[in-house]
Amino acid sequence: IDTGPRLFRMYFMDKWRKTLRAKKAAWPDNDFTALETLPSLLEVTRSFAENHTEYGSIDAYFSAYTLTPEMLMAAPSPLAVITARDDAVIPFADFEGLAPRGAIAAYLQTAHGGHCGFIENLKMSCWAEQRVLELLGAGTGRGR
Repeated sequence: IDTGPRLFRMYFMDKWRKTLRAKKAAWPDNDFTALETLPSLLEVTRSFAENHTEYGSIDAYFSAYTLTPEMLMAAPSPLAVITARDDAVIPFADFEGLAPRGAIAAYLQTAHGGHCGFIENLKMSCWAEQRVLELLGAGTGRGR
């Protein structure tokens, strides 16, 4: 994100700052102020992981919520996965090996959509939620 489009950086840094303020309100004994002055999302995340979590490092922090194709295919519930080749947050290569098998009832790749940005009109409506319901609904998306 730090090397991607400036709009993404600004958006995610703003989200982090709001999250830090919410954490401060919930846990007043913790001081997250120094994190708000760090210049990049990676630096904020690294400092947060190292100083305010049980993980101790950014690598351990990221590993705790990284999902692999194998993990998704072994999920206990059916899944429909929609991804975009132009996602600036999750490299498309991370979806290598993902296919409609196991728990993956449907897997759809689009050329565009960015990171959760499957916008269909000027009202900023997102088509992805409805499409997931369709894909999971009758199983018609299997193999697409």
